[in-house]
Amino acid sequence: MDYKPLKSRKNRRFSIVVTVSFLIFITWIFLAADKMFALYTGILSIPVIFLMVFETSKTGWRYRVDNEGVVINRTFRKYHIYFSDIDSVREISRSQAGKLVNKAGNSGSKSGSDLNKRINLGRLIGYCSVPVAGSSVKDIYESSNGARVYNDRFVLLSRTNGKQYILSPADSSGFVRECKSIMSEIR
Repeated sequence: MDYKPLKSRKNRRFSIVVTVSFLIFITWIFLAADKMFALYTGILSIPVIFLMVFETSKTGWRYRVDNEGVVINRTFRKYHIYFSDIDSVREISRSQAGKLVNKAGNSGSKSGSDLNKRINLGRLIGYCSVPVAGSSVKDIYESSNGARVYNDRFVLLSRTNGKQYILSPADSSGFVRECKSIMSEIR
């Protein structure tokens, strides 16, 4: 079954601001500079703007649970996590998600390698469609039907190798229920 992701209103605003800024920039270059330069700049910039807008607006994102595992569709890529590799799937609160993010951001080797911290943090939140913040931050998200909601629930997927991922389906309880149902049939 497919599950739509939560989408942040901030991401939508960012996409609009980037697009409008790009149009203003190209218009200014066209009026103030050489017209051929403006034309080349516009043509070369369009793919970059296109990629930024699609990725920040989370176009194409979808979580799917099938008989083999969880499939995470991102804008330009698809990831499979098979049930044989999944240890547990559970709902977590916003504050728990914030604590996990803080822990991942502060982990790493004893030397405090920034690269290790970034890898741990990126792995944890890389499949989440909205920013993960602590319980003191109230961020407005849009559910799958476009209504404004305060999201308090995320999904924590733990793999058998110890890696964890925070997911953000709009129906987190249904997602967890379906995963647990299929996992119980397989095991």
